[in-house]
Amino acid sequence: MKKIKFLGNMAVIALLAATLPEANAQLVTNNGDTVFISSGAMVYVRGGFNNIDNGSYVPYMRNNGTLRIDSNWQAANDMIYGGQDSFIASGTGVQSIAGLHYYNFLVPNGGVKTFSGNAYIKNNIAVMNGLINTNANLVTLDSTASITEDSADYLYGYLQMTKYLAQNQLFSFGNMGVDITPSGVSPGMTTVTRGNGPGTAQMGNGNTGIERYFQVNPAHDHNLNAQVVFHYYPGELNSDPQADLAMFRSEDYGIKWSYIGYTTRDASLNTLTTNGIDSFSRFTLGSSITPLPVKLLNFNAVLINKTDGYLTWETVSELNNDYWDIERSIDGDTWIKGGEEPGFGTTSDIHYYNFTDPNINLLLSPIVYYRLKQVDYNGNFTYSQIKELNLTTVAANNLKVWYNQSEDKVYIDYSTSNAFENLHLVLTDMQGKIIISQNAEASQGFNEATVNMAGLAKAIYNINIVNDEMTKTFRILKD
Repeated sequence: MKKIKFLGNMAVIALLAATLPEANAQLVTNNGDTVFISSGAMVYVRGGFNNIDNGSYVPYMRNNGTLRIDSNWQAANDMIYGGQDSFIASGTGVQSIAGLHYYNFLVPNGGVKTFSGNAYIKNNIAVMNGLINTNANLVTLDSTASITEDSADYLYGYLQMTKYLAQNQLFSFGNMGVDITPSGVSPGMTTVTRGNGPGTAQMGNGNTGIERYFQVNPAHDHNLNAQVVFHYYPGELNSDPQADLAMFRSEDYGIKWSYIGYTTRDASLNTLTTNGIDSFSRFTLGSSITPLPVKLLNFNAVLINKTDGYLTWETVSELNNDYWDIERSIDGDTWIKGGEEPGFGTTSDIHYYNFTDPNINLLLSPIVYYRLKQVDYNGNFTYSQIKELNLTTVAANNLKVWYNQSEDKVYIDYSTSNAFENLHLVLTDMQGKIIISQNAEASQGFNEATVNMAGLAKAIYNINIVNDEMTKTFRILKD
């Protein structure tokens, strides 16, 4: 085993005379040696480069400088990058590129560069002139990396990034083509996968979307209230007019789709923006003229009579719509069926629906979540977005709650103008399990009730206070 070091400002392996056509470029083969490119040095291969295993030693290349190759690049082992190194796929034609770790990856001279395996980009992948085809492989960007491309020179196939998403901040995922701004619950660690180009158009109900989608998988996936800006290239439109574009979503990785719509379209910037996205999934764009089976609009949930959930929704078209299941949850994860409404089959007319879910105040939860399950005649189904109903907005009359650490008790002070009232006090853990349940009588004027927490573990609890007029929940920290 030998070590080959390149230390100068430019080291060139020129196995091709300048007058010979590039198609005749020769192949450089490193049969088991170590190649080290120092900072500031460049290795320029005017042909292909094959870094192979000779059977006794698997070679590696450490690149702290620049490696420039005009033809195919193969490697038996990963390339170790330094601090500011670059790999330049500089041929003017087709090149096969090894799927390795790269710091900077540049395509400056045209042609299609095809990855032969999964690749990882630490800093930047720049498509300045030409195309990159991932060839069913995945190119992963580091959480601080970026891609430089435009509508003529770009990467197609599959591109991915994972990073942490916080509230009220815009995240562009290294210019992958989707901007996400969550204003509700923080999604946390979120992985976005872009699929674009030939073979990536999503299909549903015999209709086909554009040749681009984004699969978004967050750690927390409810009550996000996010704005999503979807960028696309004109060449990906797949004959769909920009003026007809709308957003669609799939919660089963592209098998069944539901209509979301749009908030704004900008044909000059090639973007479509949708506000109020409460949960993530797979998103694509398609024609609103030939949509997926049921086009759902204006799904809302409100509290009425201080006790009942009232749901309304509207469709502007339906195809083979058998019925709707109305599903409810108190944690956003576990769902139960609360009711059912019949659909209108196949129709292009506008239809309005409503459903009342009674006595949800007895669920003893400060928040109730709703979603619609739309079921076709053949049993196929899709879910709507999740809507949150906050019961703690019911006004309380001079209600004060606090925890007295020295006495290990929760105090509830309550003033009423009624001659007699009965309060129901329920202490639960954060999973909703009832720990203590008791009644407290109140008469006109000032009243005080207590809940004894002696013997309970140090933790966060919810104290739920319910009467005929209200449901109120307070969070108690026992420390």
